[in-house]
Amino acid sequence: MSQFHPPGMIVVFNGTSSSGKTSLALEVQRQAPELQLLHLQLDAFRAMEPPGYWSTEHRDQTPLRLEALCRAMNKAAAEFARCGQNVIMDHVLTPKVSGYLLEDLIGHRVLFVKVFCAIEELERRESGRQDRPSGLARSQLASVHSGCSYDLEIETTSRPASDLGHILAGWLRNGPQTEAHTRLQRARNAA
Repeated sequence: MSQFHPPGMIVVFNGTSSSGKTSLALEVQRQAPELQLLHLQLDAFRAMEPPGYWSTEHRDQTPLRLEALCRAMNKAAAEFARCGQNVIMDHVLTPKVSGYLLEDLIGHRVLFVKVFCAIEELERRESGRQDRPSGLARSQLASVHSGCSYDLEIETTSRPASDLGHILAGWLRNGPQTEAHTRLQRARNAA
């Protein structure tokens, strides 16, 4: 038997690879433990993929696999929120991926946070990582924020995650309105 509980909020951190989304999410969790924010990472879902999953020999399956990946993340976030849990989604949105998100999260309290960083810093961070191909962040720059609307923008080039986490934690504690989600849903419905 389930008890009544208010639905949780979903906070979407959108930015390129190496922009600092994961560091921010971990910092917000640390600085705002009372919010009990779950960190739903794109990387965790990608870690489930077998070797060669996105190889050219499976190119005909790429659209379906991309949709499955995105919708699985969205459904997980939606179920956590339905059960009263707060979620940070660590994502790289493109127009198509944003469409899946808007379809799957109708009726949920969704906040959008733009996480961005100067290209020189993105490339410096990327070169220090063993789990990212060179040029990934640059390849995402053109589409990651295309057609998106945000409730808050966070620039990570030179400020430490601890400072930015403090800003985000305070913002979330103040119960921000989901204006970007509303704008995006209206634009989608008008199209």
